[in-house]
Amino acid sequence: MTWELIGDQMPKPKSAIMVSKYDHCLNDLLYRFRTGQLNIDVTVIISKSPDLKNLRNGTAFRITTCYHRKKTKLEQEAKGTRAE
Repeated sequence: MTWELIGDQMPKPKSAIMVSKYDHCLNDLLYRFRTGQLNIDVTVIISKSPDLKNLRNGTAFRITTCYHRKKTKLEQEAKGTRAE
C-alpha cells in the first residue's frame, strides 16, 4: 500500500472574491477566510456595484479591493468591441 499525508504544507490556492451589490456574502466569506474554514489565499476582492465601492472589508486583511464599472454602449463602440 502506498499513501501520502497532505497537511498544511501545501500552498493555498490564490483566489479572488467577486461580489454583487449585497455585502452579506462577502462578510461571510471573509469570516470563513479569517477563521481558517476556507483553505485559500484571497488576493483580491472585485465588485461591480457602486454600492460597495467604498466598502473596505478587505483592508483589515490586507486584500486589494477593486471596483469594476460596466462600460456603456458608446464606450464599447469607441473601443471597437461589442456591448453586452
